[in-house]
Amino acid sequence: MHAKGRAFAALLLGMLMAQLDTTVPSRRCPPCRPNSPRGRPSPGSPAPTWPRRRSRRSSSAGSVTEHDRRAVFTGSGLVFAAASAACAAVPDIATLVAARAVQGIGGSGLVVTAMSALGEMVDRDQLIRRAGWQTAVFALASVGGPPLGALLVAGPGWRWIFC
Repeated sequence: MHAKGRAFAALLLGMLMAQLDTTVPSRRCPPCRPNSPRGRPSPGSPAPTWPRRRSRRSSSAGSVTEHDRRAVFTGSGLVFAAASAACAAVPDIATLVAARAVQGIGGSGLVVTAMSALGEMVDRDQLIRRAGWQTAVFALASVGGPPLGALLVAGPGWRWIFC
């Protein structure tokens, strides 16, 4: 596999990791379940916290990525992994909400850096094919995340969602 192919695979893996983390704990994690009777998330629910943080941080991560994409991608992955470990070890719901917010910062860096790096890595004629792979990653996370979350909660427990 060529260097560009390995780099693209790493970008896809980072995107998959970040996207699965938005779909796996959505309604499967007992502390993440909404408390309202109509199924809407309560304001303190940690499940929707990091997608909100990701949307707020995406613009700042996009401007930073122009300087050194590799460093931003690696740093975002480290922040994301550390926050995931913190989510798995939380003692209470307030700490889980805070850890999910930090996870959103790392996840936004992973997704935005991967999307912006695609434009610089490949030629215009390959861009559509590579964008198709990114779309497949989003689809896989959307379709596979909730059942994976259910399996993890039913098996080893909800903390494994974040491992």
